[in-house]
Formats: sequence, structure tokens, C-alpha cells
Amino acid sequence: MSRIREKYPRHIPCLVHMPDDTKLKLLLPADATASFLMQSARSKWCTGSVGAHDALLLFCGNRICMGTTRIASLDINKPEPVTLVMKKESTFG
Repeated sequence: MSRIREKYPRHIPCLVHMPDDTKLKLLLPADATASFLMQSARSKWCTGSVGAHDALLLFCGNRICMGTTRIASLDINKPEPVTLVMKKESTFG
């Protein structure tokens, strides 16, 4: 991980755990927000499993990330990637 951080100093490595137990490895710009990460993850993840009635929520630890949250503010454990969990919820209950 230190080699990646040295090679790309203006980027943040992220590990996203998706609802279907897959893991996405992303390298995001330092000024990226959580909504940018959600858009990137949604485009890389299979689109057939998320319908119009589903909402995707992003968690860092036990906190929910708002769309305006900067990924750089979540990067507190420098040698390790930012670990996020994405959960799918039905909006109709």
C-alpha cells in the first residue's frame, strides 16, 4: 500500500465492500466526495441488482457518509486504504 501512496500522492486508495459481498478497489482523487465514490461504485458494480426502488447507503466504520463528505477526511489510518461499506435498502419498506 505504501508503494501506491508514493506513486500516486494526490490519490486515496479505497476498499468498498458491496452488498453482494464483492469488494471494489478504487483509487480516488484527494478532493473526491462520497457522492463521487457512490457514482463510481454504482457504475463499476453490476447494475441489474439495484433497481429504482433501492437506495445505496455508504458507511465508514459505524457512521453514515453524507454526499458532501470528503474522502480525504476519512483517510485517518494512512498506511491502510479507506475501508467503506455500502448497503442496499428498499425505499418502500
